[in-house]
Amino acid sequence: MQLNTDDLKQMVFYDITFNEEGTKGWFCHIFYNALFQIDMQSHNIIFENYMPDFGSGEINQYGYIAYFENKLVLAPRNSVRILVYDLEKRQFKPIKFQLETMKGIFNLFCGIKVYKGKVYLFPGRYPNIVELDLNTYEVQYYSDWFGKLESDILDSGRVIFNSFECSNRDGNCMMPFWQGNKIFSFNLDNKNYRIYELYHSNAKFSCIKYDGKSFWISLRDDAVILNWKIETQEIEEYRDMPDTLEIEGGFAHIILNNQYIYAIPFQGNMIVEIQKESKKARCYKRLLMYPETTMEKYIWTKNNFMCYKEISRFKYLFYSTYDGKIYEVDFQTDTWEMYQAIIENEEIEKVSERIGIVEWGCENRQMYRENEVDLIDFLKKIVGKSRLNKAESHKVIGERIYRKLMS
Repeated sequence: MQLNTDDLKQMVFYDITFNEEGTKGWFCHIFYNALFQIDMQSHNIIFENYMPDFGSGEINQYGYIAYFENKLVLAPRNSVRILVYDLEKRQFKPIKFQLETMKGIFNLFCGIKVYKGKVYLFPGRYPNIVELDLNTYEVQYYSDWFGKLESDILDSGRVIFNSFECSNRDGNCMMPFWQGNKIFSFNLDNKNYRIYELYHSNAKFSCIKYDGKSFWISLRDDAVILNWKIETQEIEEYRDMPDTLEIEGGFAHIILNNQYIYAIPFQGNMIVEIQKESKKARCYKRLLMYPETTMEKYIWTKNNFMCYKEISRFKYLFYSTYDGKIYEVDFQTDTWEMYQAIIENEEIEKVSERIGIVEWGCENRQMYRENEVDLIDFLKKIVGKSRLNKAESHKVIGERIYRKLMS
């Protein structure tokens, strides 16, 4: 089966998880709604399984993923089920969770964590922390905290958190509030929570990391890193960034490595290195996009990292949505490896033959299937127009379809 675009060969994923040895990884392909495996030595990608559809759409169903005892747990973005995948049996077990008040809400969870035999799903827009017992598959919800933050969620996106930091030692999780200057603390052992308010009132936070002594927090809309000592509530700013820094907004992610901080912008093609003691910042790495004549000559452009994941201590994997490349970085040895990870045609066809994809329609974000009529095209023909605006997708279209049927 021939696909109409080569774009589908590239990996498109939000998160990746690894086995204990770090030799294999698994990710959910957004466009295919399929699970893939990547060999971390050869970089070969193979099709693992097609994820079940529960009537909530064909794309962007699952994002964050965790590995535990030869099982994978998949956190929904837009789907209506949590999935547990048995790697040995190659079977999915769907888990229901409460969605009565979440109609039309997507990007439900911002992350997933395995802790003491249980899995925790952390809210993106979903107003609960979800606990899943991997032995009994029972689900528990923790939502007492939401009322303390709900009035501060003012924008239409309704995002609560975008990231989290959890300690395996004491089960304490810290989540920076996407909408304001608050840090939410939740303990996985006793389920107690606390909300800290810090810095200036119009600040919005994106990421938080702990180095064993203090927390490091990135701002969502400004290229500033904060050092926060929770015991004394003392805050120190790191805002002297390189003159060559060209980014929009703040930093999406920060990585700690002994005396250094590495900050990854939401948009921008460099990683910034900051020395903790001196506060000196420099461009640690510019990302190679399109070489002109030599490998040293870079063309500057935006680069949006969709995924950044720790493989082992000091070693990280970055995935760039701009160029479809994977960057493996060892911050301790200062070594980089870059490769274009492509899903080969035979692996694509395994998925295509299962779900009958013949084309990816980028304009209306829908999957087209063989021998089926696309609903959007059908409505366009009924109404007699080439494009439909938002208002016409409700009352106007309904009235015109009614008149057509009655004529």
